[in-house]
Amino acid sequence: MIRSLALCLLAVSLVFSVPAKNVGFSEDTQLSETDWEEMMKQYRYEEYEALYFAVIEQCGEPGTPDFLTHPKSVQSLFVAMMFDMEIQNGGVAQFFWNDGSVYAKLVPDALHEIGMDDVAALYEQFVQEKNITLEEIDTYRERFPMMEEDFYAYHPFDEFDEAYMNIWKETNINARFLDYAAKHPEINEAE
Repeated sequence: MIRSLALCLLAVSLVFSVPAKNVGFSEDTQLSETDWEEMMKQYRYEEYEALYFAVIEQCGEPGTPDFLTHPKSVQSLFVAMMFDMEIQNGGVAQFFWNDGSVYAKLVPDALHEIGMDDVAALYEQFVQEKNITLEEIDTYRERFPMMEEDFYAYHPFDEFDEAYMNIWKETNINARFLDYAAKHPEINEAE
């Protein structure tokens, strides 16, 4: 189930979100074919997509016995890539609502493992400042069954999303995932 959802969300985020949310363009921005191709190269989308699919096909989701049988590097990439994909598709609010505390509690360690301390600090600071607990995250689906505006207004989720996307654009998060994977042959064997 989660793998199918992840594949669908990745496809949607790659096709629709890249210009609008991922790299800081406004929704009105029209890219020429050449600019689009350059952006795809700059952010290494084809390589990233291959890695993403390899990792989610190799690894069961957190909370399942299969997840713990994989090396820490694979687990960390799985969690961090799901986190990234959810944020690109609908923001940290969507991440919390879709994935709950099972994922939320793993995010800081996964990001630190990959060397994304800046993103981990942003996440940890946001959760701490907004007093978002794992218990609270687990109530979101019941309290906000349709993820409507009242959910998105519950915390200033957009603040986090904007800061995250600035880091994404400035540091090329796709390349950071790929560089980490290149240092861990156990990940590359999955491809």
